[in-house]
Amino acid sequence: MKILLKLILITLTIAACSSPQKTFNKGNYESAFKQTFKKLKKGKATKEDKAILTRSLNELNKTAIVQADTLGKSPYIEDWEQAYEVYETLVERNEKVFELLPDALDVELDFYNNKKEQLGQMLIKEYIIYGQENLEKSHNTGLKKFAQEAYRDFDKAIYYGGDENQLSPMQEEAVELGKVYYNIVLDTRFHQYEWEIKNEFRKLSYESSTFKDIRVEEPSPNVDCNIEIVFQDIYFNIEESSDQMDYADRVITGYETVVDTAGRTTEEPIYETVTATVARVTYYKTARIDAGLYVDAATRNCDFEDRNFSETIQDKAEIRRVYGDERAVPAGERNSEEELESDEDMAEELIDDLFVRIRRRF
Repeated sequence: MKILLKLILITLTIAACSSPQKTFNKGNYESAFKQTFKKLKKGKATKEDKAILTRSLNELNKTAIVQADTLGKSPYIEDWEQAYEVYETLVERNEKVFELLPDALDVELDFYNNKKEQLGQMLIKEYIIYGQENLEKSHNTGLKKFAQEAYRDFDKAIYYGGDENQLSPMQEEAVELGKVYYNIVLDTRFHQYEWEIKNEFRKLSYESSTFKDIRVEEPSPNVDCNIEIVFQDIYFNIEESSDQMDYADRVITGYETVVDTAGRTTEEPIYETVTATVARVTYYKTARIDAGLYVDAATRNCDFEDRNFSETIQDKAEIRRVYGDERAVPAGERNSEEELESDEDMAEELIDDLFVRIRRRF
């Protein structure tokens, strides 16, 4: 058995040592590169490993350049972005090797960086044009979605190396043109939980963002969307069901002295059968709140629609009463009295749940 294990280990060692070369010979340059680079990082790479690493890297570089150049000649900007990513990956991989083997590369890193830079400049120029066109559309149509798209175009231009000082004012203009204003009114007239509802739903203003200005109970001068949320009174209902269970058990009620034929005495238990009935009443308390979201669009930039919401929660409590001898009843089934959750606590939970659902709409 030991001899067999040694043979297996020797075979695996030989396979591991020869695998990068075999992998390279099969044309799997990515795998061969990873295997040899891992050894190089650990300081365990042989001269042969370094040679395979260099050759694998060169093959990967050739493939990447062909792929990137093909994508770069496409008329579609999405393909240019893919070409940029190819060069970005290529540069990162070559830089890692260059740090450990400065003489391993046939081509200067500057060449790859220049190609990446050229693609970046193409993308910057194109995204600035797109952004300016979208800003013009927003001015001409009054539709804020075009300004929002313009902002994203300028953001892409900055990502690819565009001058932030030049592009930031354009983005600011896009934000000014693209911000949608929401005015929310909370209709809680005569509601028994008016304070709790308003206290929670004023937090909808926290959903404001770059292109959303949400105001609750605070009219906006440039409103696009007037939204009224009408809250119905919370409905409470309690239902009950009842049942009963009979129990019987033999219990020790005392001891008697027994004398056997040899004159020895022992104390023997006296058993008695006891019975009891457990009456159980179960209460089910339901609480529900309904609300309607009603929209009055002041401009074409309002993307909300009327919608109704409803939330329901339930609580349960049991009351158990033992009639008869309690000893016949298991400990967990004896007298107990649970309390239902209060109206106030259930109302708070309902309002929180309703808020979460409506907040998602924003």
